[in-house]
Amino acid sequence: MSDLGLMPEDEVHFHFELYDNDEVSGPKKILSGTFIARLPSLADLFTAMREKEQNIIEETEIQLEKLNALQEHLEKTDLELLKSEEISWEQQQEIKKILKEASEKIEQLKKLTEAIETLEESGEKHGLFSEDLVVKFQELQNLVNELISEDLLMNMDEVRNALENMDMKDLMSAMDQLSQNMEQIEQELDRFIDILKRIQAEQMTYEITKRLEQLVKEQDALNDNIQQTNDTTDPSEFSRLEQEEKRNLEEFQNILDIMEDASDLMEEYSKSSSEAMENLSQSELAEETEADLSESANQLGEEASSSSKQSSRSALKNLQSFHQMALNIQQQFQQETTSEMVGEFQSIMQDILTLSKSQESLHETTSGIPRNSPRIKDLAVHQQMLSDQLTQVMSALMDLSKKTFAVTPQIGKSLGRASAEIKESIGNLAERKGNNAKSHQALAMKSLNEAALEIYNTIQQMQSGGSASGFEQFLAQMEALSGQQQSINSQGMQLAFSQLAASAQQAMMQQMLSSQKQVQKSLQELMNEMAESGHQGLGDMSGAAQEMEEVIKDLKSRKYSRKTYERQERILSRMLDSQKSLTRRGQKEERLATTANQNNVFIGPSGLPVDLGQRQSIAIEALNQAMKAGYSRDYQTMIRRYFNALGQASFLETSKEPENIINENIENE
Repeated sequence: MSDLGLMPEDEVHFHFELYDNDEVSGPKKILSGTFIARLPSLADLFTAMREKEQNIIEETEIQLEKLNALQEHLEKTDLELLKSEEISWEQQQEIKKILKEASEKIEQLKKLTEAIETLEESGEKHGLFSEDLVVKFQELQNLVNELISEDLLMNMDEVRNALENMDMKDLMSAMDQLSQNMEQIEQELDRFIDILKRIQAEQMTYEITKRLEQLVKEQDALNDNIQQTNDTTDPSEFSRLEQEEKRNLEEFQNILDIMEDASDLMEEYSKSSSEAMENLSQSELAEETEADLSESANQLGEEASSSSKQSSRSALKNLQSFHQMALNIQQQFQQETTSEMVGEFQSIMQDILTLSKSQESLHETTSGIPRNSPRIKDLAVHQQMLSDQLTQVMSALMDLSKKTFAVTPQIGKSLGRASAEIKESIGNLAERKGNNAKSHQALAMKSLNEAALEIYNTIQQMQSGGSASGFEQFLAQMEALSGQQQSINSQGMQLAFSQLAASAQQAMMQQMLSSQKQVQKSLQELMNEMAESGHQGLGDMSGAAQEMEEVIKDLKSRKYSRKTYERQERILSRMLDSQKSLTRRGQKEERLATTANQNNVFIGPSGLPVDLGQRQSIAIEALNQAMKAGYSRDYQTMIRRYFNALGQASFLETSKEPENIINENIENE
């Protein structure tokens, strides 16, 4: 297919012919129906992405309804068990049915994970996501992955074992835990839907700016061709330019329609940005741009070179202005949503600090009060009030977690510990154990302060990055580390290729050793920082750290072998993958769920080049540019043949077996 030099929206119509080996009366053949392969445009890719996202949302909402029904079934069975002294046969069947339904829900969650993963890979492959959106989709996938926890699976096993042993006490306990797990899954799926809808709004603004950017490029190239026309230009050339201008007009009209949809999605999160998007789609600039594109196409159809030049220039200028205004709205939307969440974080942090101060005051009062004082009852009441206030704060934090991934597990754990310590304090005060209550109050204060500090750090990250994801600084640090590793690898290549004296080799190895140790230290600090912040997006970087350790051992031994070089290349590759999207997960890129038969592995047709054709991408891009340059059909045929020959020559050259570029060992002279 690559030999055809296809352009976006081009179609290839093909069929299959099957011949038999009848040597008596002659071979016979049968024809299949006609198939159509279409090279998708950028608009097609974005449309398919939106449809997949909507399907995921609808499927998740269906699963939520089924989970709610399962939860009700669980509660009803639980109540019946409470009334029974032993487990009846009917109750056994009901519990088995619940376990079967729960297993089915887990399988559906695995499919949801696969759908998100496919969506994420497709978006990243075709450049449909910004870096921030790539990170958020990875967080979505992590959220779903965490629902299928080991605790949930163990809990289901506990129910089966208790049912098999007919142990009422263990069964009641396991059923109660299963009910809590299912309730937690419901809450997390609610959160998943809320965040995915917010991401949809962000993605649609990105789609609009991306498609406008592409449209400006195409209009710019088309305008150059139109400016070269004159009264002697071939009529077929005018016809070709007219069709291209009509396609640009159609794309602009489609973008205007999407802007209307985007405005509706954005309204829930930012009314001002929503209004700005709607106003731009209905502005005089939009009308003028559409009119200029239409006028240019009409004049090209009439072969009016002079007037078409003016309309085309005007359309290009208006498109550029329109694109810039859309970019401004996108930035405004991002800043406003980030500012909104920063404000909510600040409000929660202030509430936590107020609670901490009140807890400190209560702690001081409790410290000096005797065991038999009548005031202990008042202190218990005060402590209960603080517990109620903390519950409200945690509820507000839960609501905020439905809008952003910046609510880290560390914040929740700190508040959870504070809540537990406050409850212990209430119990001790009720029993007039002032000293014990005082200890728990101090621990509650400590946990509240830790939560406030974690929220403060989150706010700083969001404000510095200009985004609610909080990943920008990690991306910047990883980019810097990748640059340092690239420098070390370049030194290794120099060491391998250059005929250096023994002293020079030793000096270079010592420098590489020092640099590699520094990169290893910085990477470990970054991994620790990511773990502490509650994010798990660095993927297989622990493997890179191990590779670094092996490289350091080689350099300490004053040995630089092919294995050393390969390790350095793997280190850099992993660092670049993490810098690009922070989307690789797992030590060996294993998947949580698998589908289909693992024995049926299709490795593709024979005869593919070793590089799978990736080296021809530059030539193909040059071909596409040449085909847009406005040459006649005969010239286009010659251009295609030239680039096809060029691609064949490139393949023959790159498919040769490469010679060893690194000596097996570099020994000191």
